[in-house]
Amino acid sequence: MQNSPVDNNTYNVITALAKNLEACEVYGKFAQDGNQPLWEQLSQKAREQVTLLQQELTKIMSQNGQSNGGSQQADLDRSYVDPRVSQSVNQSSKKMDNTAGKSSGQEVTNPYN
Repeated sequence: MQNSPVDNNTYNVITALAKNLEACEVYGKFAQDGNQPLWEQLSQKAREQVTLLQQELTKIMSQNGQSNGGSQQADLDRSYVDPRVSQSVNQSSKKMDNTAGKSSGQEVTNPYN
């Protein structure tokens, strides 16, 4: 795939995983309509493929993590909070606290300040 943020193999594994997950759901619905043994057997095979594809995706992600600086960098990226966002959230909380205090007639204090 040109201009894709993932390589072909990763895309293929993700697509196959999604299709098998969809198949599991559909087979369950089909089993309710009749010929239950057939649909349960197909559903079981799809679940086995889901397990195999999950393992493969985990392996791919692990390899990509190592080639992209390891999982430590990914952990740092996930834990980073833009100070502007944090400040905005704190200001919104104060406004909500003040509004709640006025409407109930009680003083509201923020325990986190």
